[in-house]
Amino acid sequence: MYSNPPLRQSPLPPDIFNSLHRLDAFLQEPLPTSARGDYANATELLIICTKSIAHAGIHVEPGMVFVWPYTVSDAVISDIRPLYPPALLLFAYYSVLIVTLEHRFWYLARWGRQLFSDIDARLAGHAELREMMDWPKERISG
Repeated sequence: MYSNPPLRQSPLPPDIFNSLHRLDAFLQEPLPTSARGDYANATELLIICTKSIAHAGIHVEPGMVFVWPYTVSDAVISDIRPLYPPALLLFAYYSVLIVTLEHRFWYLARWGRQLFSDIDARLAGHAELREMMDWPKERISG
C-alpha cells in the first residue's frame, strides 16, 4: 500500500486517512463474509478518492469527489436502498469529502451536511455504530 500524501494545502481533515482505515477495519465485523470484499473495495476506493483530493491540494475539482459513487459496486449501492446500516456508515464518511468542498463550489452548499444529517437520523437507533459516527459528525459540525 502506498503512503498517504501530505495534506498541507488540502481542504481535507488532517486525520482522514486514519479514520478511513479505522472504518475499513470496523466494517468487516458486522458484515456477512460474502459482503466483506465489496465493502473493503468500497473503502479502498474511498481512500483512493481521498488521496486524489489530497494530491490536488488547492486545485481540487468536484469531480474528484463524485467519482467515488460511480466506482462502488452494485452490491454496496443496493444496500443503501433498504437503509442497511454499514452502507449508511460508509456514506456518512463519504459525506465528509463533500462538506470539505462546500465552501469552494456553490452548488455543493449544504448538500453534504444534509446527506450526513439524514444518515445520522437513520442510524440513531444503532448504538453499535454511534462511536464510528462521532468522527464524521465532528468534522461536519466543525
